[in-house]
This record gives sequence, structure tokens and C-alpha cells, in this order.
Amino acid sequence: MTTLTKKKKIIDYVYKADPDFLEIIYQLIKYNESANSDKSLLSNAQKTELDKTIIEHENGKLTYYTFDEIKKSIARKKAK
Repeated sequence: MTTLTKKKKIIDYVYKADPDFLEIIYQLIKYNESANSDKSLLSNAQKTELDKTIIEHENGKLTYYTFDEIKKSIARKKAK
């Protein structure tokens, strides 16, 4: 779907939307405008931690497990 098509679809929907939905959209717009002025949901410490984690991921230093692997590990520990 092209950007223009998305915009038209959103505009059409907004004209039909109830007040509660419009309030949500308005708050998203307000937040986006303030976010563009360099506000963030994350603290500087959280941003630093996230950056470290991203670097570790990119360097292959993190270990990941599937849900099945976790279930099996829990079952083994319970069996002891």
C-alpha cells in the first residue's frame, strides 16, 4: 500500500471515527510532535543500557533460547 493510499484511508476513517478514537489519535500526534523535540520515554541510563545490549547482539555475544528449550529446561529442573 502506498503512502498516499494510507493517508487517504486514514483521513476517511477519521471522518467516521468516534470521539474516543479521535482523542487517541490526537494524543499520538501530540506525543509525536513532542518526541520530535528530543523527548524520550527512556532515561539516559536506559538508553545507555539499550545501546550496550544492541552492540552485544550485533557482536553475537547474547544467547537466545526458543520457548521449547525453556520449557525443557524448566521440566529438567523440576524433575531433580
